[in-house]
Amino acid sequence: MVDDPLREELHKELRSFRRGPGPLTQQRLSGLYQLMDFVGHGSMEQAFDVLMNLATVHDDGDDGTIRAFFESSGMNTAGDNLDQRLVECSRKRFVTERTILRRSDRGAIQLSEIIRDGYLYDRPLGNVYAAQVEDETRSLFSVGIAIEVPEGMSYRRPKVFVDGEMQDLPFALGESKLRDMLRAYETLNVPLDLSQPEDDEPIASIDIHWIMPVWVSWMLGAHFVNPDLFATVSVERKSSARIDVRRVEFVSKNRKPIGDKE
Repeated sequence: MVDDPLREELHKELRSFRRGPGPLTQQRLSGLYQLMDFVGHGSMEQAFDVLMNLATVHDDGDDGTIRAFFESSGMNTAGDNLDQRLVECSRKRFVTERTILRRSDRGAIQLSEIIRDGYLYDRPLGNVYAAQVEDETRSLFSVGIAIEVPEGMSYRRPKVFVDGEMQDLPFALGESKLRDMLRAYETLNVPLDLSQPEDDEPIASIDIHWIMPVWVSWMLGAHFVNPDLFATVSVERKSSARIDVRRVEFVSKNRKPIGDKE
C-alpha cells in the first residue's frame, strides 16, 4: 500500500473511535479532527451520520471486516470499552476475540481507504435554478430542481413547498451522466403577483426539504428580467434550501445608513 499521510491519520482516528468508552454516540468523535473535518465538514454531528451511513452501505455480513469494526465500536454491541465489546462480539459470532480484533483491524484500514478515496464526494447533490419569465399577460418564476443520489444510498424524495403549499412532484430516479449516481429532475412555474403592495413579505417563496442519510450539497441560483426583483437564497445545513423572491425596495427600506449604531 502506498504511504498516504492523510489515510494514515484517518486510520489512526478510526482506531481511536473504536476504542472510545461508553455507548456509540457522536461524542465518540470528540478530538478526532481529521474525521470531523474530512467527513463532517467540521461538524461532529454530520461526521457521525456519515460513518453510520458507511456502516449500512458497506456492510459485509456477519463475518465481514467492516461489520466487525462497527460492532467492536459499539454498534448493536454491549460493552463499556473495547475489551468488553470484543468479548460480546466473539460470543455472537462463535469465534475468538482475537479473530474479531483482526477482522476489525482490517475493517479500519478498509474504511480509511473508502473515506480517503472519495467518500467526501459520495453524497446527494441538489441543484436548484430559477429564472423569471415574462409575457404580455403574466410573470412566472420558472424553477428547475435536479437531484443526484449515489447508487445504493437509501432515498427519500424531496418535498417542495410553494408559499407553504406542498407540490406533487414524484422525483423518480433514473440514469445520470455522473458515474455511480441516479438523477431526478422536476420543474414548476410559480406565478409572480407584481401588483401586490410593497411590504417586507416575499412575493414568492420556494422551500425544498430533502432528508437523506448524508447531508446534501446544494447549488442555487436565480435570474430576473425585471430589475426591481431579486432573490435571497439560503440553505439549512441538514435538509433544506429556500429561495425568496423580493422587491429591491425591501433592501433599501431595511438597510441602515453607514455609521448608524443600534
